[in-house]
Amino acid sequence: MIKIENLSYAYTENNIIDNMNFNFSEGKIYRIVGNNGIGKTTLLKLIYGNLIPSEGKILRQCSDNKIFYLSNQLPLDHNLTVVDHINFVRKTFNIDRNIFKQKEYLLTELKINNFGNQYIENISLGTQKKVLFFLAYLIDYKVLLLDEFFSGIDKGGIEVISKAIKLYVQEGGTVIFVTHQDDESKYLEYTTFEMS
Repeated sequence: MIKIENLSYAYTENNIIDNMNFNFSEGKIYRIVGNNGIGKTTLLKLIYGNLIPSEGKILRQCSDNKIFYLSNQLPLDHNLTVVDHINFVRKTFNIDRNIFKQKEYLLTELKINNFGNQYIENISLGTQKKVLFFLAYLIDYKVLLLDEFFSGIDKGGIEVISKAIKLYVQEGGTVIFVTHQDDESKYLEYTTFEMS
C-alpha cells in the first residue's frame, strides 16, 4: 500500500498539490485524471521519490527500489542493443532462468525479438517503451508508475502490455498511471483518482 497523508507540494509559493489524502492499495490499478497542470506528473514523481513533499508524507509498504517510474524519458543506453539490455538486467538482478522463461513470451507478443540485435538509438520510441516495460516486468517491481507511457505504442502493443499489467496486479502489484487518451486505457479495469 502507498498511503498519502496531508500531502502538499509547491514549485514556487503556491501549492500545486494541497493537503492531499489517499490510499493506493496492493493488487489494483489506478488512473489519475485532472486538468493539465493540476499536478498528475508531480504526484507520480513524489510517490517515486524524485521530489520531496513540502508538507505531509507518503508511506510506502515496499522499499523505494521496488517502485519504477516509466515515462517518455527512457533510461536506456543508446549504445547497447536490446539483447544487451535484457542480459544486463538478468545478470544485475539475478533473474532466475525459470522466471525468465515464464515471462519470455512477452518478447514475442510485443515483437521485441525482431529487434534483438539492434541498438536502442535505431528503434522507434514505441519499441523502446516496449523494451523498457519488458525489463520492468522481468525485474518484478511492486509498484509501476506510468506517466503517459502508452503514448507512441501501437494498439497491439498497448493490448499486450495491458494483459501483462492485469496479470501483474493479480499477483499483488500496483499500477498507477496517467494518460490523456481514453483509448489507451480501454483494456484495463481501474479505479479513477481525480485531482482537482
